[in-house]
Amino acid sequence: MKILLLGMNSRYTHTNLALRYMRESLINHGFSVDLKEYTINNEIDFIIGDINYEDYNYICFSTYIWNIEEVEKICEVIKKSNNKITTIFGGPEATYSSGDYFDQNPFVDIIIRGEGEEVLPALIEKLEKEEDLEDLMGLIYRKKQDVVDKTGINKIKNINLLPFPYEQEYNSKAKKHIFKNKYIYYESTRGCPYSCGFCLSSTDKGIRALSLDRVKKDLDKIYELEPLIIKFVDRTFNYDWKRSMEIMKYISNKDQKIKVHYEITADIINIEFLNFLKTLPDDIFQFEVGLQTTNEYTLNEIHRKMNLENIRYVVKELSKAGNIHLHVDLIAGLPKENYLSFINSFNEAYNLGAEKLQLGFLKVLKGTDVYYNRKENGLVYRSFPPYEIIKTKDINQKEILQLKKIDSILNKYYSEGYFSNTINYILKKYCKDPFGFYLDMAAYWEKHDYYSQYHKRKKLYEILYGFIVEKEYLDKNIEDALVTDYALHNQNLELPSYLNTNREDKYKKYKRIINRNQPFIDKYFSNLYEKLNKKIINNFRIIEIDSKPRLFIYDQDKCTMVDIEEDLEILRKDD
Repeated sequence: MKILLLGMNSRYTHTNLALRYMRESLINHGFSVDLKEYTINNEIDFIIGDINYEDYNYICFSTYIWNIEEVEKICEVIKKSNNKITTIFGGPEATYSSGDYFDQNPFVDIIIRGEGEEVLPALIEKLEKEEDLEDLMGLIYRKKQDVVDKTGINKIKNINLLPFPYEQEYNSKAKKHIFKNKYIYYESTRGCPYSCGFCLSSTDKGIRALSLDRVKKDLDKIYELEPLIIKFVDRTFNYDWKRSMEIMKYISNKDQKIKVHYEITADIINIEFLNFLKTLPDDIFQFEVGLQTTNEYTLNEIHRKMNLENIRYVVKELSKAGNIHLHVDLIAGLPKENYLSFINSFNEAYNLGAEKLQLGFLKVLKGTDVYYNRKENGLVYRSFPPYEIIKTKDINQKEILQLKKIDSILNKYYSEGYFSNTINYILKKYCKDPFGFYLDMAAYWEKHDYYSQYHKRKKLYEILYGFIVEKEYLDKNIEDALVTDYALHNQNLELPSYLNTNREDKYKKYKRIINRNQPFIDKYFSNLYEKLNKKIINNFRIIEIDSKPRLFIYDQDKCTMVDIEEDLEILRKDD
């Protein structure tokens, strides 16, 4: 008897944490288990052909809003090909299904609601022994011609008893390659102390935490797996700031090439914790701050209590410190937030100065308060995953679509950081607020039909330059800012003609002089020279900014700009 756990991730870099918990639990109960992962971009026929489904008695699918449609299609083909295979659905998208789902999807045999580490092994043991499933809670299953809907959602009381989810990979000889360029998802807690009306985590009241000793042991193993990023999926990582501080201290002594991501609640950060965060090593930690809105009526409606003044202070302080990558989230389409109110939320969030501003659109998820109050708030949303908002009583569809266009511009011109000097200059001199700039840019893109095409980064600079010219913003300072942005983020691209190539061409003759001038190398390339086997010529360029020669030094994904006017004058005399 064999079991297949089948996951479909949204991207190749992602991995399925839940299925790995299921796998370890099943193995610990003596079952033979395979785990296979694909992405929603894989062809369905390829997946079906690749999994050799005839080899399995049970196939368990992990379902989410981003993969449920593909999972249903695969399950249907498998079940119609071999109806002896038992198909089992679990995951957030399955948890709030009802018996009616079985009428629409006859290829699904069993649904597990909630956490499956305990119930899945017990379920398969009973199925193998042909025993009744009556004493298992949180299941929906077929029994002859009827559908049995057992109430309740399965929940593990003591998560310290759960196995380490990556044990099989950790014991593999190829462990250092399995997660190369991939994320590892990890949870040190389950549940959430808050009751945000739009979030499924609000249905899991309270916090269940792993012990600090367990977390440290797990992290030791994870670091041996050498992932690209460790992404904590704790809904509020800093609910206990002293515990959070202990974990981050421990991580700070680990491999600093591996990035670590947390979701935090900024308004509960106190001064002691804030000062500690400012001392953390640069470029390891990434915080996602769920601001969502600054509208107090909306915050009350979604049961989200926040100290907005403290959020503003904390985010601005961390942004100034610069050692932690900060992402701030907004959600458009929340109840009681109209278009003008959202503009205010956008501007307030933008002015916090976080590295990224992520604009999302409300998903009306079954099981949440937003779903239960959908009629009262006039929420109209897509009936298919991800159940995204179309309009509400407070904001119409045209306004939502306008925000989607602005979101597209925001992702291209703000969140990647490639245009920060230019946009900051425009905002300071020409625009009354950030939203106004992105609204103007969206109109410019629509006017020139740029939305219908894919654009490489090089083209985005050209489009921004065209916008600047059309708006009559062009002056020497803005051109310097755009050249600076271009040089900082495009090591191997020559300056385009519209940015005056002579500001770089006239300094090219000094590149070879610098390449063999040891005092200059010692001053500016001390850390890079040996690392590049003394071949630095392709890792710097000189460009005139603000009428002065600036040295741009490239070190992997970082670039530093330095004023070298005095040093270059010495080189000129020596030449």
